[in-house]
Amino acid sequence: MASVTRQVLLDAGETFVRRIVLVHGIERIALVGSITTDKSKPKDIDFLLTVSVDIDMEAAATEGRKLKGLLQGHASGADVFLCNTNHQYIGRTCGYRECQWRAACEGTDCRPGSWLNTDFHLVKLDPDLCKNPPVVIWPVQRIAVPVPEDLTQMLRHLQSEQGRVN
Repeated sequence: MASVTRQVLLDAGETFVRRIVLVHGIERIALVGSITTDKSKPKDIDFLLTVSVDIDMEAAATEGRKLKGLLQGHASGADVFLCNTNHQYIGRTCGYRECQWRAACEGTDCRPGSWLNTDFHLVKLDPDLCKNPPVVIWPVQRIAVPVPEDLTQMLRHLQSEQGRVN
């Protein structure tokens, strides 16, 4: 049986997928990190989005903030990592609603209005992870690692919804 923490993370993740798939420029949605394992109490849920150059970053960052905000009340969190279509890590969605210098901002090359957190000194993703994430959710599901039953159920649910939409 899934812990409350896992179920909260998966429910929030499912909502995020339904929303982020509508954002212009999203090429692929994947899950990475401990939620893809049988860890009973992962601290967060991590998404890896493959994005095109014309991504609506403001909308993607907004959805990332909504996901993080939803999980904060459960003492959990989320990260939305981004890679380009060449499988290069380009940063994370910005956690701030308004882009301005903040002492807590860890971005090293932030530009107002970019909505991209470039904290490469803190986070670097392996190019192989960007190319071959363990769980691809959209546009076509692909599971490359053994995953827990609760995640399998979430993926089935999303797949059945996608089948009704297409």
